[in-house]
Amino acid sequence: MTRRVHGLSREGRDLGVYARGWGAEVEARPIGERWCATLYSNQLSAVEHPEFKAALEAFIAKAKEKGILTGEQAERKAARLSAGPNAVEIAGVEFCVAPVWKDDEKKALKTVLILYQPADRGQFEEAVKALEELGLAKDADFAATWDDKGRGDIWLKAGAFDKAMVALKTAGLREGEDYTVKRAKGGGYIRVKNPKEDLGKALEVFKKAGLEEGRDYTVYSGQGVICLTVPEALWTIAWRAKIGDARAKAALDQLLEAAERLGIRQYFEEKIRPVLMAGTKNAVGKKMTLEEKGITVEITGFKVE
Repeated sequence: MTRRVHGLSREGRDLGVYARGWGAEVEARPIGERWCATLYSNQLSAVEHPEFKAALEAFIAKAKEKGILTGEQAERKAARLSAGPNAVEIAGVEFCVAPVWKDDEKKALKTVLILYQPADRGQFEEAVKALEELGLAKDADFAATWDDKGRGDIWLKAGAFDKAMVALKTAGLREGEDYTVKRAKGGGYIRVKNPKEDLGKALEVFKKAGLEEGRDYTVYSGQGVICLTVPEALWTIAWRAKIGDARAKAALDQLLEAAERLGIRQYFEEKIRPVLMAGTKNAVGKKMTLEEKGITVEITGFKVE
């Protein structure tokens, strides 16, 4: 079978990139101004199988190695791949939808996290601006924070990866306790668990080992977090969609589709039902209790200004 995945922006002029990972093969070629990644596998289940994801991860690493993607571009695409089917686009910003359950059995839903976590300050500020232009209010419909030392991610090129591993161990830093490792064909990631204290130590170790930033590795230390407020952000998006905002309608549709895949669509629909019913005859007289705030609201009429 063949599975084609569209949407990888063309970032170069190479004729194609081929990679293999765990039983699946993926080939990417430019078509017009975009890249098309084609997965070849004999397994019908490959469309939802780990081999598919692994093959695409190998492709991203190979594209970075060949210079088609920069380190930052590769990281964004890897993050989008990790987000998987829970990813939704709101005002051009890629959010991840994650349910938070009240217990381990996942029978009762506590809330839903709708997060965007950029590693670039410019992307963070652009995302805040885009949400505000959509009509969402900061500190009401969404929270946005930036931490210059919030991450400790280091991308190492293939030739420097093994040398870095040896240097870290020699310096007494322990894999699994002080940092985690993700290996790839084009090199690998090191994630320092306590960046505020240990990122500087790791970089000093690399320097002593003769590794040079920019040549052998790239550091991603800044971390932004944008979290939509539930249900306030859902109300705003639903209302703007109701009055004809096409971007809000597209965002709402994606949120509901993601909720459907996660099995929590009813939760979303219950949150936005008062907004969707606003101005309709059937809404008057309805009561809604906000359990977490202990408030009961009865709809008696509407006035839109």
